[in-house]
Parts: sequence; structure tokens; C-alpha cells
Amino acid sequence: FDGITPVFRDPTKYAAFFFHLISSSELNKIFTSERLQTLRAYIEQGGHVIFDWNAPAVLGDILPVSIAKMQTPGNHDYTADLPKEDVFSFIPGNIPVWNAYREAVLLPGAVTLSTIRNEKGESVAPFLAQRFLGKGSVIFVNARVTNPRQIHDFSNWAYSKAFFMAVIKHAIGGNDIQPDACITKLPPYPERVAVTEKLTVEVQPPKLDIVVNKGAVKQTLEKAGGRIITFPNGIVMTVDSQGNVSVAWNNQTIIRHFKVPDIAVSKSQAVFDSDTAEAVDVKEQATSHKILWQLTGTEVQGNQAVLRFSAADAKMDWIFTSGELQLDGRTFQGFAEHVVLHEFPQLVSNIVFSTYLTPPAPLFARRNSCYSPPRGYTDFDMTGSVNADTSTWGAFGSGQPFELIACENGVYLAHVDAVEPCILQIKRKKDSDFIQSTHTAGFGRMRAPIATQNYWRWFAEGAERPNHAEYLAMYQFLRQRYRRQNGLKELPGYPNAGYGYQLTKDEIKTVIRRAAALGYRFAARPNPESPIERIADPSNLAAFEFTRSCNLGCWMWTAGGYVQGDGGWIINNRPEWFMRDENNKLHQYFGKYPVIDINHPEFYDWYTGILKKAFASGLSWVYRDMDGAAAGGVNYAKETSPSGLYSLVKFYRFFHENNARVSVEGMNPLVLDEYWYRPRLYTSFVGNEFSLIGQVPSDSLTGGITLDPFRTGMFACFMRFEITGSVFGIERIPGELERIARTHFFVPKFNEALDICGMPYVRETPFGTTWIGDNGGALFFWNPAKEVKVILPEAWQIRGVKGNVLKNVPPDSIFFIDKK
Repeated sequence: FDGITPVFRDPTKYAAFFFHLISSSELNKIFTSERLQTLRAYIEQGGHVIFDWNAPAVLGDILPVSIAKMQTPGNHDYTADLPKEDVFSFIPGNIPVWNAYREAVLLPGAVTLSTIRNEKGESVAPFLAQRFLGKGSVIFVNARVTNPRQIHDFSNWAYSKAFFMAVIKHAIGGNDIQPDACITKLPPYPERVAVTEKLTVEVQPPKLDIVVNKGAVKQTLEKAGGRIITFPNGIVMTVDSQGNVSVAWNNQTIIRHFKVPDIAVSKSQAVFDSDTAEAVDVKEQATSHKILWQLTGTEVQGNQAVLRFSAADAKMDWIFTSGELQLDGRTFQGFAEHVVLHEFPQLVSNIVFSTYLTPPAPLFARRNSCYSPPRGYTDFDMTGSVNADTSTWGAFGSGQPFELIACENGVYLAHVDAVEPCILQIKRKKDSDFIQSTHTAGFGRMRAPIATQNYWRWFAEGAERPNHAEYLAMYQFLRQRYRRQNGLKELPGYPNAGYGYQLTKDEIKTVIRRAAALGYRFAARPNPESPIERIADPSNLAAFEFTRSCNLGCWMWTAGGYVQGDGGWIINNRPEWFMRDENNKLHQYFGKYPVIDINHPEFYDWYTGILKKAFASGLSWVYRDMDGAAAGGVNYAKETSPSGLYSLVKFYRFFHENNARVSVEGMNPLVLDEYWYRPRLYTSFVGNEFSLIGQVPSDSLTGGITLDPFRTGMFACFMRFEITGSVFGIERIPGELERIARTHFFVPKFNEALDICGMPYVRETPFGTTWIGDNGGALFFWNPAKEVKVILPEAWQIRGVKGNVLKNVPPDSIFFIDKK
């Protein structure tokens, strides 16, 4: 608290002081006799001072009240009068005090602005009191401002922060302070648009596949030393004498310039000294290695074209093949490329593919990233009228696993064929005649020989289909493809009930029981003994067992590949399990969380052994914090070290083999995406809920009620809903109770749809969405519809409906489709 010393040298620079969250004992120490004289003089000269209920007795008659002991009545019906001053008029009704206040008596010369009253309406103490001294004043607020210690706490009131700003404005006046700006205002839900025309929709299994062309590639030599390579699907590739490539589909040059891949080397560990809680601004410390590649020849090997390069101490093959993408009713033609680096003198971190795209009349690059700026879903203008840059995002860490550029008469898609750490970026400078697309394949720190995975680039003529068809199909196709390639299950997320951190153990049990009664299948344990070492501690096992006794699965927050602090069992007993930097220093997130080398086989055995105990007690869903960062983790203590993503696959497979869900902080198509969604940091998802397909973003309280639960749910996206307020009837954000009640209403219906479909394949329609799974489907009507004919697989039927035509369907309707 010594920071007060320089401030009190010239307090007149400040219009007001607000002392809060400082204990009375500490305040008594702070206010020495000298400071009391300074404080009194400051007030008399026109300053204002505000104290919360910890105002110290040493202030004497400076305060408007004399303060006695804390009172905690057994009921929660105490309220305070709303002050009559206009500055408080934006607050509806009286002020809830609930179950805590300080005994206080108004001192002579002071005035009461608000009085606390018990359930009978009797006055028990001043709530807001003011004393004028000279030209200034002192205000006492009989409450705690922030940091609630229990659910029935004044600082949980929806208007508490705005109220305190109003108190400050009441003291100092002026127009600069706008108290109601402190009120969390939920955005309106999207408007509904009635579907008045007759519709026909097909609910059929999607056709999603990549077929590699088996026909022979043809090569023609040019006089200038270049080559023309023709693939079986008609794609023509032109290679100049330096090995640079251009590519045409149907005589349209879609890729104008394809640089020879760059090799990047890394000699220092990424430093996690981020200013953000999610480390979104941490970048890999890799630098491009300047090398003068010489094209030594091109060869045709069956259905592949191979460009061979060499340099001093280095040899590389750049290999191309072609194929066809079937994407739920639309066919794309494309080619894949990969590199085999046979020889290279240094450890390799990345191989960078930089492409200059010239698709016809490009419109937008569509991108959703949870942590890369701008966070959330954005359509980036790729017309060349403005500077546009998606910024980099990780396909297995922080964003969607593909590129999509929509054109007036075409769609361009690109993605890696199999699991590989890769960073993507699309940008176009204003007035530039090309779009730059960069794909960086990561390895960690590895020696040649090294091979990248195939990276596919697709194009189809014709505008995008309505209702985000290509985006949704691509997302679901790659999620399915990557999981099947790695022996992972398609386990969908479910609505998940959470609670506030400030609850007592008995209150937590009340919330969990209520969640079960409302029809939830999972309940969260967000503030457990969360270090890795304690996942199976007795307190956690008891919590898992209690949750299971309520017929709920238990979700749990855990540290991912790191430990919290330096006092745990692992750091003291298994130092060899940790990552080191290039100077052999312990690698840490944010300078305090030692990072585990998840490639270490002993750690895997130890970690999975603990989880088996937890699973046996009822743990069924684990959230792994910082796994987006762990996917790119590299251990400099070893001569070579692969990126962490390859080992994470093994961990994820273990969860699925035990029928447990796993979600990660970040976005990774191998598992469930559960990043920390705080609406104020994101572009609005309102109207773009399709981009949340299959996700389970973590909520802040605000995050869980900002988006309409029906609109997110119809895209199989389910937040972790914080239901504490609804259980205890406390509204912490204006509109909270109404919105969470709407969520509760739909939870059983969503559960039933998920039970029928498993992981559904979702299509957007003018009225909402359709789902289809192995054993049935569902129809979700956000918009009302006059008449919809539903084409179903043979012997399937809409539950409770004769035939397959729905008429005059109201909004918020859900129909289940049964497979006979």
C-alpha cells in the first residue's frame, strides 16, 4: 500500500478517491495521523472520498457514520432504498443487500441517501451516507464493491458496478462519467424471417471424399527451359527454369506464382511472456534459412510430378499429384503438394509454402479463429479495394483447419491432408493483383530426411451455394477425416451446466442436483484441485462420485501439458519430464508454469494411470488448458524434438478409448473446441453461428447467454452454461434469468437429438438446420415456415408426422427423424 505515499503528496490532482477491497485493519495502518490531516485538508478544499464497508474507525468524524460489527442475517430479503437523486434513476427497483452489511449509526451533520431494510421493511442501517466537509464530501457505502465471496453478495447484483459509478458521479458531478455504460448489455438475438415459399430439403447422408487421380501425368518441355505438366483432371502446371510454378484450372490461372518452398530453422525457444491470458501474441522463434535452390530436373512418376532441387549440402523433392473432392453435392478439382527434404545441414523447424493466388473476381476469405486477431468469424474483403489480412492461425491450435476464398464465380479451398502442425494466412494489399496465401508446415526441431503431408488446393467454378454450404461441409469433412485417420471417435459436445466460483460446497451440490432435474447430462467442476498431480485426489474423486450419483457426467478443468507452480510432485521428482530452452533453462508459460514434454513416454504412462482412477469415479469429460500452445511445443533439451501435436493425438486417443470426452483450449478438429469465449473480445457471432459448428466454447457468465441457445444448438454448438443465477434466483446481468430459462427449455430436446444422431452432420437451410446421423436425424426451425417437404432415406420418418410434409411450422420447433 506504499503507493499511496506519492499520491498523497499532491492529492488535489484527483477529483475523488475510492478505497475498496482493503481490509479495515490495513486501512487503519495506512491512515497515519499525518495522512488523516492531508485527507481532511483535501476534502475541505473540494475533494471527495468514498469508502466501502471496510472504512476504518481511525477516520473518526471524517466519516458520515460510526461503524460496528458485520451482520449476516439468515435470510436474503434485505434491500436498500434506491436513492432519490436523478443520477440513480436508471436502476430499476430497490437495491438487493441480501445477507451482509455493517452495523452503522449516522453521525451528526451527515445525511442518509439510502437505508437498508429487513424483510418487514424496518430500517436497520444506513446503506449510502454522505458528510460534507468544507467544499468536499465523504461517502460511505455499506457493501463490498467487487470480488463476491458467495452467491448472495451485493457485487453479484446486475447493477452493482453501475451503482458505484453513479455514487462517484453523485460526488463529483459532471458529464464525463456515464454509470449506465457499466451495465452489461446483451445483444438482441437475430431477427426471424418467415419462410413463405414452399421448400424441399433433403436429409440424406453426405458424400464426402477425396479421390486421388490414378491416371498418368504428362510433361511437355518448352524451349525456354520450362515444363508444362498436365494432370489427369485437366489441371495444367507450368514450371519455369527456376522451379517456380503457376497452375491453371480450365484455362484459368488460379495460382499465378508458387514459390519454391522456404526452409525455416529455429535456434531459440518461444517465450511465453504474453500480455494475454491465452498467449495469443506468442510467435514461434523460427527464421527463414537463405538457400539458393537449383532445379535439377522434373520427372513424371505415374500419377505424380516431381520437381528435384539441390543446393550446397541440401536436396529436396517437390511432389505434386491431382485429385477430386466430393463435398456434399459439389465437385472440386485440385492438386496436392508435399516436400521431401532428403538432405539439409541444420535442424529444420518449418517448411513454408507461399502462393500468389489469382482466382476470378475474389470476394471474401472466410475465417474463424478463436485467438488470432480479429478473434472470431470474419469475412475478409479480398477484392483489392482495401488492405486485408486474416493474420496467422493454427489449423490444429487456434482456428479452422482450411482456407476458403469465395469468388463471384468460383470457390477456392485448401487444407492439409493429414495431421500436421500448420499455420495458415491469407492476405491482399490494396490494389494488388494477387492474394497471398501462406501455409507453414511445422516439425519441431528435426533432421532431414523430412516429408510434409500433402496439402490440397481445390477450385470449383460457380458461386458459393446458399446457407454457407461449402464452409459447413468442409469443416465437418475434415473433422471426420482427421479423427478417422487417427483412431479417434466422433463424440459430440452436450449442453454442460456450470456454476460460479464463489459457491460453498453445499451450494455447489444444490446447483448440480438442479442441473440434473433440468435435464442436463453433464455438470462442470470448474474450480477443483486442478493441477495435474491432483486430478485423482480424494476431494476430486468424491466430487466425481457425487456428480455421477446425480446421473450426470462430470466435466473438469485441468492444466494441460504444464504444472502450476514449482512445488508439485512432478517438478520435484521428475525434472527430466520438462521442456528446456536453448540455454537449458526450464521452459515456462508466463514465467511461472513449467511446461511438460508430452513426448516423454514415462509421463504418458503416469498421466493415463491417474486418469483411469478419475474415470472409475465418474469423470467423463476433461478440458485441457493450453493445449493449443502444447501442439507446437518443442523441447530444446533434446538434440531433436517433434512438435507436441503428434503426441497429443496419442493422449486424445486414450480419452476416446475410455469413452471420455476431451476438449482443448483452442481449436483442434481432432477433439472438441473449447476456447475461452469472452464476447467483448470477439467479432460478433450473432448471425454467424454457423461458424461455431460442433464447438463447445467455455463461457464467462456473459458468453453463455450472449448467443441464442437455439441458434447455436442447431449447429451442434453448446456452451458451458453458468446456471448459478437461475438456481438461486439472482440476476447478475440484466436479462440473465430469462435467457438461461430459454436454454433450460431446450436442453432435453438437444440431448434427445444428440442421442439419435451421435455426431450429426449439419446443413443450414432457410428455416434453420437439418441433422442426420447413423440412426436418425432432426429438423430445427429458427424461422417459421409455411410448407416444407422433407426427402428422407428409405424407411425413415418424421416422428409424430404422417407423411413427409410439414405445414405452418412455428419458430423454435424441433422435429425428430427416426430410422425404422
